[in-house]
Amino acid sequence: MTPHNLALRLRVLGYSNRQAARLFGTSEQTVRRWRAGAVQVPGDIADWLIAAVPAPLVEWVETADRFAAGNPPPNVGRK
Repeated sequence: MTPHNLALRLRVLGYSNRQAARLFGTSEQTVRRWRAGAVQVPGDIADWLIAAVPAPLVEWVETADRFAAGNPPPNVGRK
């Protein structure tokens, strides 16, 4: 699992590094290392995340992120 895919899946699930560490029985430092790509995410955890947040949902979030990055929201209060 790439750091990007890990971060995206944790974001979709609403997990902070602290919450992910508690969920997976590890330290926040380990989760930070996974997110940085310094340490590989264990296979069983990667499998669980893939099952919890399937590829079509990941693709949808990535599409929404690209749209938001290229299309700033309107500013109603702007004159």
